[in-house]
Amino acid sequence: MSIYRHVLRVVFVALLLLSAACAPQLPATGSEPSVPTATTGPAVTVTRDAIRPIKPLETISPTQPALVVGEVPDDLLNSVIDDLAHRTGIDRQSIEVVGAQAVVWNDGSLGCAKPGEMYTQAPVDGYRVILRADSKNYDYRLSDTGFFFLCEQTLPQK
Repeated sequence: MSIYRHVLRVVFVALLLLSAACAPQLPATGSEPSVPTATTGPAVTVTRDAIRPIKPLETISPTQPALVVGEVPDDLLNSVIDDLAHRTGIDRQSIEVVGAQAVVWNDGSLGCAKPGEMYTQAPVDGYRVILRADSKNYDYRLSDTGFFFLCEQTLPQK
């Protein structure tokens, strides 16, 4: 048992000495800490005259992103077109697909939240389909499970 205690004391003293050797060196009181300086290349002096203000970047006005067509499965796209034809009474052949793209929605509202409604707070894989009929745009939101609805918030009409 005494050998065990002796070994522990030796290890403790060795660790104490090692930690003291690894401690950072602090400058003596009253002296300035040294700052590393580059010794290669010529010295450079910057004056106030040499500093010029940076020109502001061009302001880019927010616009609708370019719409993609062809990312929605045909069966889902046909269901959405059929729904619009039924809602409006417009012939199916007169409905134009302006955009049909895959989207990961932030939550269960599919990007079209209604005031007072509650939605799942998890990403939802789905699609956004913009249809055009009789000079009016219709914005459909779809989940990848086949659920869809007409988002009745206004869209810019072109």
